[in-house]
Amino acid sequence: MDVTPYYPDRISREYANKILREYLNSLENAIYDQIFRYFDRVAYPTGNNEVGVVELREGEKTLLQQVESTLIDLGKIIREENFDFDVLKTYLSNLGIDIIKKSFSVKDLREIFYTNPSLPFVTDSAIYNAVRNGVEKLEIGVMTRGKVYYKKYEGMGEIVVDETSTILPAEDAASREIEELVSQEKTVEEGDKVIKRYYVLELPDGTRIPLRELKTDENWFVKFKTGEIKFVEETLEAGVELYAEPKEVEGLPGEVKEVKIVVKKIGNFNSKVYLSSNYGVLDVSEGTPDFQATLRITLNQDGIAMVSARYDNKEKRVEIVTRLRQIECERFVDQVNKDSRVSEIDIMNMDDIKTVITKLNSLIIGKKVLEGEINVEDPNKKIFVTARPLGSSILDFVNFLNPLLSLIGLKPKVSGSLKIRVEEIKEINKVEEINDLISKGIIKVRVKVC
Repeated sequence: MDVTPYYPDRISREYANKILREYLNSLENAIYDQIFRYFDRVAYPTGNNEVGVVELREGEKTLLQQVESTLIDLGKIIREENFDFDVLKTYLSNLGIDIIKKSFSVKDLREIFYTNPSLPFVTDSAIYNAVRNGVEKLEIGVMTRGKVYYKKYEGMGEIVVDETSTILPAEDAASREIEELVSQEKTVEEGDKVIKRYYVLELPDGTRIPLRELKTDENWFVKFKTGEIKFVEETLEAGVELYAEPKEVEGLPGEVKEVKIVVKKIGNFNSKVYLSSNYGVLDVSEGTPDFQATLRITLNQDGIAMVSARYDNKEKRVEIVTRLRQIECERFVDQVNKDSRVSEIDIMNMDDIKTVITKLNSLIIGKKVLEGEINVEDPNKKIFVTARPLGSSILDFVNFLNPLLSLIGLKPKVSGSLKIRVEEIKEINKVEEINDLISKGIIKVRVKVC
């Protein structure tokens, strides 16, 4: 509409045009508002490429706010603050995806949420934060542009997660992070001193393990998760360092184990070093570093072998822990023979317990006692009885069971754990019947082997 004919001066026309535009906009908004009031349902993807339709939630100012609130109530939209790593794991697990056990690109993870109608709507930042939360919990690691993030340490910086990142299994991430930190170790010589910069893992009890040595421990991953990574700067005077590889040995009595002894110089040291040990035999007893020796230990006791390195009226020592592994004189077997020295029979199936123990009593001739606990229950009559044979004979226990089972009825539910301890064996009757019980998983038999 042209207002020029009604307002000859410029200022009045501009003011009139402004009022007119505002009025027209208000009319347009009122028309749209009336149109949108006819939309009272929202459709959304769900399940196996299906479409869900629900009524819009009332009370919001705009149609968009109504849609958002409705989908949030349905769980189809998840707000960022409610989407952590546990929630992410649950949704992926429902699809048969285990994000903890294999490498996974964040880009592929985003694609899964964008293309699978059974998953909720989440933002990129919500996915990134959930992955970051998994790293903070040490359940996964992440590698972004070549840098591995797993366990925090001084100087690591914030955990960076974006579409270029790769999710790593926790143990793989820990191993890569250790290798990355070990590669940063430095040794600098300054005159007759050496400055060493390296990382250690400090355990809750205060023990410190250099990261370069950690993975030689079979429990290294558990220790890595519980410990704290610390940076160490150490100044050493000229001399030697003494190492033992491995630091622990285990074996049977009389077994010979070899330990590598490494002597390395510090700084400009060039004197002779003399080696000795309180346990075992060294093949090299002296040398000028760097050099190695082999300590051969014949195991005969639990203890500590101490290797000493003497030089220039000084001494360094390293300890090697020795452990004896005892020979196991009893073990479970898959079958017995006439000469087997049976020491114990575990009852694994309690369904027909009276028949089984009565049969075993006739097959194993000798002194036997029964131990454990048996529960007899009739769910219909609400009767539940627990019996504990404390070294009783099998016949005495069977005589005890007979009236008990009669009281319970025809279909008693029997559970518990019973074992026959054979204190003295004289003979085994019908070996094939015992082996049949073993093969069917009804019993387990332990025999003496030494």
